[in-house]
Formats: sequence, structure tokens, C-alpha cells
Amino acid sequence: MNRCNLRNCTIAAALAAGLFAAVRPTFGDGACLRVSILNGTPTCTVTADQAACESVVNSFYFGDGSTCADVPDIYYTHPDGGQVNLSGATLFANFFELPGVSNDAINVDGDTIPCSGDPMSGFADTNCDTFSDGIDRLAPTFTCGLKWHGQWLIQYRSVGSGNGLAEFVDYQLLGRIPSTIPTELGVLNGIRFAGAGIITPGVPYQCPANCFPPLNSADMNCNGIVEGDDIQGFVDAVFFATGCDIDRADLNEDSLLDAFDVPQFVDCVLTGGLNCGRAINVTTTSGDTERNESNTPVCPESIDIANMDVPTKWFVLAPGGTAVWNRKPTFDGYGNNPNGSSDTGFSNKLKPLSRVDQQGQEVTLNVNTAVPDANTVYDTTVAYSPVVPIANRGTGLENVTFTDLQYSFVTGRMPSGENLVVNCRDVGSGTRNAWSNGIGVDPSWASGDNLGNQTTGSSNTNVGPNTRATQCGSSSHSENAAQQRRLCLGYTGIFGTDRAAADAVSGNYEILNVKKDVSGGTNFVRCTVDSVLDNSDPSTGWQIGGSQTLAPRGDYNSGINGNTNPPMERAAPRDYMRNLTGSIQNYINSGAAPEFNRLPKCLY
Repeated sequence: MNRCNLRNCTIAAALAAGLFAAVRPTFGDGACLRVSILNGTPTCTVTADQAACESVVNSFYFGDGSTCADVPDIYYTHPDGGQVNLSGATLFANFFELPGVSNDAINVDGDTIPCSGDPMSGFADTNCDTFSDGIDRLAPTFTCGLKWHGQWLIQYRSVGSGNGLAEFVDYQLLGRIPSTIPTELGVLNGIRFAGAGIITPGVPYQCPANCFPPLNSADMNCNGIVEGDDIQGFVDAVFFATGCDIDRADLNEDSLLDAFDVPQFVDCVLTGGLNCGRAINVTTTSGDTERNESNTPVCPESIDIANMDVPTKWFVLAPGGTAVWNRKPTFDGYGNNPNGSSDTGFSNKLKPLSRVDQQGQEVTLNVNTAVPDANTVYDTTVAYSPVVPIANRGTGLENVTFTDLQYSFVTGRMPSGENLVVNCRDVGSGTRNAWSNGIGVDPSWASGDNLGNQTTGSSNTNVGPNTRATQCGSSSHSENAAQQRRLCLGYTGIFGTDRAAADAVSGNYEILNVKKDVSGGTNFVRCTVDSVLDNSDPSTGWQIGGSQTLAPRGDYNSGINGNTNPPMERAAPRDYMRNLTGSIQNYINSGAAPEFNRLPKCLY
């Protein structure tokens, strides 16, 4: 073998270096992922090296020799990053559109400010000029068609508190992932992808993910059920292209029949079809069928946390005893009204925390935090949500008593017999639960005019054929019902861009004053910040509302300060809960005015 001498090798090396320099990209040595400290937008550029990348705050170096093309479409920059999926309340839906929801309050990702070495959390001084100038957004904006990187993808399904609790229980006990369009809002990292039961048009979310295979797609012998006998049909379809409907075997919907369809088929068969397929939603004018998917750009992997306007136990059916209109939470007979809608029989009963699995065994969650186990749900109060009575101006109402409200929502008529249109949410609504318990009525009995099934869109409450004003699937449906009907009485939350305070200013309907005559109240009280915060006196305080509750399965503080309670299963939602509660505690510890550091009195 010929060997070069030192001179020749040096020349050869120089020529090789020159040739490499001629073809080497001029953009640097590695992909640098950053999230803006101003607006939370993720970007990717290529920098000279790791030091150059990480000299700027909130940056992550992807690796030597990498380009932005090497970065996956979705990339979590921390090992404990991932999806955080919540489902529940409509009253609290606007909270998840706020940019500050994912601001790093406790340095979740453990990063530091390059110029100082201080933790990157809170409103920080990122350039060491003594002025705070930026934040660490852990859930950066997701934009269709662009690569995304960050700590969390936070997806919120606003479907009503009890309905969200049901989706949470279904996933935790049965592994079911919901596919329907959220009845109020669908939000991903602060941006809506659906609203009021319909797909939200416009930028940025016009890239719906295809999350579910067609209905009964694993039913390979076309007998209407998913079972072990379908295995041979799957093999025939994939390997021999024979069978009653071979396209059903394309479980991953990549238009190919191959081994990549096997994992989903096995999952379908083992779960008896629970994780397979989706219901048909509508038929278009062209005759095509559209599957009932939520329009989310990112398929949820779980439902980690239920979000409710009241504590979990207020939503749980208490069997036994006698069902009566004023039964209180946890008492036998609570939530057990046997009367469904008078025309369709739509149930007004609350639901248990149990399910029946595929083996026919009952499985259940519990709220026994005193003696917790792996199935214990941990309630965490994060806010207080007032609920107010609303009425169309045509009713002439300005002031109502608790007695008026109790009569109206239990019977559909005022004590005088006046037959108003008494609007209500469906029993899976936390707004209905907080409102009902707030006025001293078991929520399963507070059904107003008690007609119809759950509404799925605001158009259901428009005046016209087949219109209805009860069993509304979201707050926006109820508000629309009050606006559309001259003699309508209802309720909704007061705070938020889509709720009563803004609607009343716009003239959509009126907010009523309430006297708590059943407890000795002497004045008609209006819901204000002061009357909510100082609400111990029924003659001056607002006492209708509920404790906004986030409820995960497992203790998110497990492992901290000797806490040995069963932990949450996934790190991302655990850290989300820690960050949110840590943010609240940081505010309390900041020396803010005392009146902002307490929650109002609850009924129970």
C-alpha cells in the first residue's frame, strides 16, 4: 500500500479541506431550536455549535451536523415533555386560550439564563440588564405545516364538566379516547380548533389529524362485531387481498395493507373494538360521509385530567335512599332523579365513577384521598366560578328570589304559575351542577322545561323547527337560547370573553339580581367581584357558583417532601399540575393584597 509522506499528506488534507469547504453548507454546524420569550413562537435555525445556540435564552441544540430538516414534525425538548390532555368545563374554557397557562413558574424544564446562570422561570431578566423582559413558554404555539418543538402540547376539550369527567373515567378505566367535536371549545396550545360543537374555520388549524380508523374497521368478516374470528379475515386481506371489505384492514389509514396495520388491529381485537373506528357524523350535499372527529391537529394519546366547576364528589351518583329535588352531594339518592326528558327520555341522572371492563368486571375510581390507592382521584381547586341567572328582556325580570329559581328549574314554572321558557344545560354540565347546588337543588332535578336530547350546536337553540332550549350541551348554546326567546330564563357563567358579563354589555340578554330568601337574605344581590369575594353574608354576598377543580388520577406531588401517595402515571401532566399550583402559590407568597389570596365560601 502506498503511504503519503508528511508533506504529501498535508497537501492532500488541505485539498480535502478546501473541497469540503466548497461543498459544506455555510449555515453552521447544528440545528438550534428556540422558543420566543416574547410571543411563544418556536423557530429553528442552524448555528455554528452548541455554545452559539445555547448562548441565547430558551434554546435547545439538536446536535452536531443536524439541520432543521432533521428535526421531527413534533419534538419534545425535554425527556419529561409530552402531551397534556384535559376535558371538562365550559365555564373555564377561555382559561386555556390564555398564553400564560404554560408560562414556566417553577422551572419545570430545568433550564437557566445563559448570562447569569439563574433558573429560567417567572418573568425573568434574560439579558442581565436588571430588567425583566421575557418568559419561558412551555407550550409554544402550534401552527399547521410548520415543525413544532417545546415542552408540552396542551389540548383541552370543553364538553361540560360531567361529560369531561366521563371522558376522563372512560380513558382511565377503559382506555377510550374521545373523538367527537367538543360542544363548547377545542383548544391546542391556546388556539381554537373547534367551537360550539362545530369545526372552527380559518387559520391556523385547518390540518385535522386523522386519529381514528373507520367504524368497525377491524370487523374483517363483516358480521358487525370485532372478535377473534376476524384474525383470519385480516390475514386474508393483508396478504391475499381477499375478503368482504379488504379496506377495513388499513388500520393506520396510510392507503397500504401491510405489517404496519398489525398493532392497531391487535389492539382492536383485544379491546373488543373499543379503540376502533369512529361514528359517522354527517352526510354532505355531495353524498360523502364525514367522520365524527374533533378537528384537532394532534391526536390525543390520553385524557389525563378532568376539569370541573365543582368537586368530583358533586358529580357522582349516590345510589340508595330516596331521590328528592333538594338532595345534597354524597347523600343517598343524590343525582338519582328517575325522570328523563318528558319527550325523549334523555337521562337527568348523574354518573358513577365505575365502568364495566371487557371481562365483565366492574372497575372504579375513587376520591378517598385519606386512604389512597392507584385509582384515587385528587381534586385541586384552582379558581372559583360564579354562575348567574340570565333572562331575555322580554321577560321583564330584573330581580328573582331563590324560591323563584327553585320552583322554575324543578317544575318549569314560576311559583305564580307563569310559564316562562326555563332553559338548562344537560346533567353532565358543571355549570348546571354549580348553579343547581348553589340554589339548593339536586342537579339531576334542575331540568327546567325538561325537553329533548343534548344539543350539539348553537343552531339547535335557534328559533325554528325542532328547536329546543333545554339539555344544552354548552354554555354558548344556553346563552343563545336566552337571546333567541322572548320569555326565556336561564343561567351561565359571568366571567370570560364568551360569557354573561360581555354578552350583557352587548345587549344579548340581562343578568338578574338574586335574593337568598330561603336563608334569611334581605337584599337583591348583584354578582360583582366584591360580592363574590365577600360572600359570607347572604344579604350582601354572591353565593351561587362552584370551586373550579382539576382532577387527575394519582397525586402529582408524590415523591416530593416524603409524599408516598400513588403518583400520576405520566410525567407531562404531572409537571403541568405542579407548575399551575406552583404559580398560584408563588402569587400568594408575593405579598399581593389579601383580598386576592382567598376563595369565596362554597355551599358545602
